[in-house]
Amino acid sequence: MPRPRLQDDEIRAFRREVAEAGLDLVASGGVNALSFRRLAEVLGCSHAKPYRYFPSKDALLAGVRQEGFRRFVEHLEPTLNEDLEARERLHALGQAYFGFARSEPSAFAVMFGSTDAPGSSRTPEAKRAWKILAAAVDAALETGLITGDRSDITHLLWSSVHGITMLHLSDKLRMGRSAKRLLPQMIETIIDAHREDMQ
Repeated sequence: MPRPRLQDDEIRAFRREVAEAGLDLVASGGVNALSFRRLAEVLGCSHAKPYRYFPSKDALLAGVRQEGFRRFVEHLEPTLNEDLEARERLHALGQAYFGFARSEPSAFAVMFGSTDAPGSSRTPEAKRAWKILAAAVDAALETGLITGDRSDITHLLWSSVHGITMLHLSDKLRMGRSAKRLLPQMIETIIDAHREDMQ
């Protein structure tokens, strides 16, 4: 008897369940702990079932990474609050970015680590995270807080916040410096460098 055809919402729900379980496995044992056999044990299903949704280890890792970005977006979305002034929003976004990395280091490592698969930065979730950052830059440009090229400034902010975050996670900040101290300074430095009266 043929297997019943799954509905789209059932497929999405189980893929999400597999990705969440996969992220938990990575959190407890690193990327090497991620396997179809372990997932099946955690989910209480047959070893073959996850293969119906993720045909390879690379596809599974991509799904886990996608789940990481989904959580990341949820963490960043409060910075879209229109009650925040443009400067406050940039600082809130930097703190939210850093806060996510501290609270979910395994997800952060999978999202941005050396295991990154080609094209993973172009998933809908990754694009959404970028749009949140770009929206904060747009607000700063529209209010006149800064001037300059939107894409350049967005890249500068992202790479700066990401760099300090990575240094913190790898315990490489030195001489009493901390992310708490450096992040606000870095954001203010970028703002100052893009003020109209300094062009």
